[in-house]
Amino acid sequence: EATQEPAPTDPVDEDDDDCDPDHLALAPSSNRFNMSVASDRSHGGDDGDHNGGGDSDHNGGGDSDNGDDEDDDVPCASPTPPPNPQLTLVKSVQESSFDTVGDVLHYEFEVTNSGDILLAGPVTIDDSLTTDESCPDVSTVGNFDGNLDVAEVIVCTATYTIVQADIDRGNVDNTASASADGTISNDSTASVAATILTDLVLVKSATETEYLQTPGDVIHYTFAVTNNGNAALAGPVTIDDDMTTDESCPDLGTVGNFDANLDVGETIECTATYTTVADDITAQSVTNHATATVDSVTSNTDTAVVPMAPTVAMVIDATGSTAGKRQGTINAYNTVLQQWQAKTQKAPYSLTFFNTKRYDQAYIDVPISGVPLLTLATYSSCCGSDIYDKVTRAINDLAARNPVGKVTFVVFTDGIDNSSTTYTKASLKALIAQKKLEGWKFQFPNASLA
Repeated sequence: EATQEPAPTDPVDEDDDDCDPDHLALAPSSNRFNMSVASDRSHGGDDGDHNGGGDSDHNGGGDSDNGDDEDDDVPCASPTPPPNPQLTLVKSVQESSFDTVGDVLHYEFEVTNSGDILLAGPVTIDDSLTTDESCPDVSTVGNFDGNLDVAEVIVCTATYTIVQADIDRGNVDNTASASADGTISNDSTASVAATILTDLVLVKSATETEYLQTPGDVIHYTFAVTNNGNAALAGPVTIDDDMTTDESCPDLGTVGNFDANLDVGETIECTATYTTVADDITAQSVTNHATATVDSVTSNTDTAVVPMAPTVAMVIDATGSTAGKRQGTINAYNTVLQQWQAKTQKAPYSLTFFNTKRYDQAYIDVPISGVPLLTLATYSSCCGSDIYDKVTRAINDLAARNPVGKVTFVVFTDGIDNSSTTYTKASLKALIAQKKLEGWKFQFPNASLA
């Protein structure tokens, strides 16, 4: 008896209900995500017979529709991407430069929600230099809710006040970041350059107001160097003088705040000396020029002029006609002497008393600073008056000593001459006029002879 074999069945594919990873690239809008997958994989229709005739027969003839099985794979649905919170900060500053302590820099911080989800406010700024960062409430921008929505922008502000260290450094660089709802932005930096203003001021002076009429006198100079610019200058300080050779400046660590710089407003005093030579006696003055230099910045040129001490000579009429006027003469003489002693300490000084019996040279070219005042005990009068003879003699005696520099000749007399035998008033006037042409100066406190 023939045994009937059981009808063959399709093998069970355990992966039929799984998706095909090869289809992950399909966009979410693809119709493949909405396709229904037939539960009957044979596609044979109602008449399909696995064992016998019909159009679909696994064991016998007939057309087979099995080639369509490869298109039955189910695509995978794309996973939902995670949220991407992101903030973008662009920092800017209004000012392009600064040059003074107290200048204010104004910053703006443009904060944009560049992610794909909203961020709850507030927005804050963290800046490396400013301390007054301010952001408006997020409800004042965009759709006026409490969030910084996607693509919304908020602008925060801050200021910074310049200090001396910023100018000394040459710029202000600061970096900031923005934060909102736990998300921190990129770092953004703004830079502002300092405008450096250099102003080095030199004031040169001499301790001495004059020098002797003989070579070898020493003049002491001081150079006060001040930084009047807006930035510190690195030391050392140097002096360039066209006559001195021993310029010396103290270390900058000994002045101001004792650092190595000549800071703004600081002054340092340098020194030098000069010893007069024969040419200075001929020139009758010493004139020299100097500049100071610090950190490649050179000061103004300053000049000091020191004149040679003048020659001062005085003649006192001690004739009998002045006997009743002695105290007045003493007072006038002492006043003039003190005026000259206030002007000069090194002037060579001469004093002559005269009458017909007297031609007394009390002082000849002595330093005027040591000359005592006149008193009744040191000034007496008598005898005849030969003014023209004795004053002419005194002028010629001084000229014979070949005085250099400016000469001042002072005569104290009542102008009464009754005994001159050699010279006349006219000849004396002519001599005085000649000496004036040579640069001499004449003074007549009581009566003029000119």
